[in-house]
Amino acid sequence: MKAILPTTVAAFLLTFSLPAVAQNQSQMDHSAHGQHMARDAAPPAAPPAAPTDWAADRYHDRATMAAARKAVFDSTSDVVSHQIRVDELEWRAHKGRDTIAWIGKAWIGGDLDRFLIRTEGEAAAGGGVDSAEVRALWSHAISPYFNLETGIRHDFRPRPNRTYATVGVDGMLPDWIEFEGALSIASLKDFSKPILTPFIREKHNKKSPPPIKVEGFFRARRLF
Repeated sequence: MKAILPTTVAAFLLTFSLPAVAQNQSQMDHSAHGQHMARDAAPPAAPPAAPTDWAADRYHDRATMAAARKAVFDSTSDVVSHQIRVDELEWRAHKGRDTIAWIGKAWIGGDLDRFLIRTEGEAAAGGGVDSAEVRALWSHAISPYFNLETGIRHDFRPRPNRTYATVGVDGMLPDWIEFEGALSIASLKDFSKPILTPFIREKHNKKSPPPIKVEGFFRARRLF
């Protein structure tokens, strides 16, 4: 009896103390969880501002360095260079008739402004041109990676020959992806005959819509 009594008292005290311990533990867990939620919900810190100073200005007079930078820019901005580049030259095998396709360009000018010639087309291997166009453009750098191109485009094939006014943009995207896009507008009016093209007459029930043709394209290719 004396051995059983202490054991019974200990079990009784343990039974009543467990809810208090569990309650304290529960409060601790919820408190910690709330701290994690508060930390996760905090907005991210704003990125630092882009630097606007030059490292050399820390050690030399700023006015002197600004004049030096301007002199370097002026001495290199007037440099005239040139390039001839063939982006695509393909032999396309067709059943009974192989063709040769090309896309290329040539330019001369500086870093900001250039005179640019673009050409592309497709011709039969045995003779005869299926499609051929040439664009004469003024290219102006509007940012370090993008150029604005405006000028004229002439289609030699297919007939009828047609001349367009064109505007476009080319540039370099991340991961060395070069892209080019352009919009061209031409008149469909045959000034030798006061007649619109059959397609326009049929589509608009022989009414007189604005006699223009609009074309656009976009292409991109990875250089490396």
